[in-house]
Order: sequence, then structure tokens, then C-alpha cells
Amino acid sequence: MTHGAGKQIMTDLHGARSVIAVNVTQILARLRDKARAAGIDLSQPFFFPPEHERYAQVIAEFQQEREARVARLRRIKRKSRHLLAKKARPSQPISHPNIRAVERIGGARDQPVA
Repeated sequence: MTHGAGKQIMTDLHGARSVIAVNVTQILARLRDKARAAGIDLSQPFFFPPEHERYAQVIAEFQQEREARVARLRRIKRKSRHLLAKKARPSQPISHPNIRAVERIGGARDQPVA
């Protein structure tokens, strides 16, 4: 995340695959104009300036939330891939060193006798 003039933003994000730029100043000006016409006072600042300590707090909270959501999404994807792979595998007979198959007795039926 960055802010500033177009050149500065593009310099900060030189390796980005895609960039969405938003002119917040223009959006706020239009919002204030519409609010003024409706009789609502929005003359106070909406955001903390970058040098304000609360600005750093807000950004840190946003980054923590974003990282938590990305981590949760990755866990869900990993679990989903694991379940899909497990489902795609043919079922294997149980193999254990202390368990062995019992030999069939001649003429035994496949169904249990009640």
C-alpha cells in the first residue's frame, strides 16, 4: 500500500502485477459537495494523516486482519486439496505388521453365517 503522486506510486509498486489507483481527494470532494447540498457537515477530516500515530495503528490493524484472512484461505485451500487428493486415491487394504489376512477355509461362503 502506498500514497502520493502517480509517479511515486508506480515507483513504490514497480513489481506489482496489477495496480488499482483511486483518487481519494476527488472522491471526498464529491462526497462533501453532495453532503453539503443535503445539509450534512463533512468538513472534518475523514482520515488520519500519514504522520499521525493513529494512522500507523489503523494500517497495522488492517495488515494483521489481511494476513489472518490470507492465512485462513491458504489453510482452507490446503485442506481442500488434501481431501480431493485423498478421495482420488484408490482405497488401499489396511496394512499393519501385527495384522495378517486369514486364509479362507475351503468352500467358505463370502457372506457371514447368521
